[in-house]
Amino acid sequence: MEATEKSSKNSPFKKLGFGGIGLCALLCSLPIIGGALGLGALTAAAAYFEKIGMAVLILSIGALAFWLYKRKKANFVAPSCDIDCGCKTDAKETIKS
Repeated sequence: MEATEKSSKNSPFKKLGFGGIGLCALLCSLPIIGGALGLGALTAAAAYFEKIGMAVLILSIGALAFWLYKRKKANFVAPSCDIDCGCKTDAKETIKS
């Protein structure tokens, strides 16, 4: 009887059974582990993207303000002609030529 008990304790089938149970537990827990690691990675990435997004937003507001300033300045400096200025050509002179 002792020989049967010793052989059943070290049986390769018993080791394979425990190995199968261990693999089953690992494979069933992989989606949970993957989800937790994936959410953790997305959370870490979102923290960086938030900082980058704020920087891009501030730069774009600054670029818009600079563009509006340049456009407004260009409108005030644009050359204009008064009614009696010397830059107008007379219609009679152009017809005679």
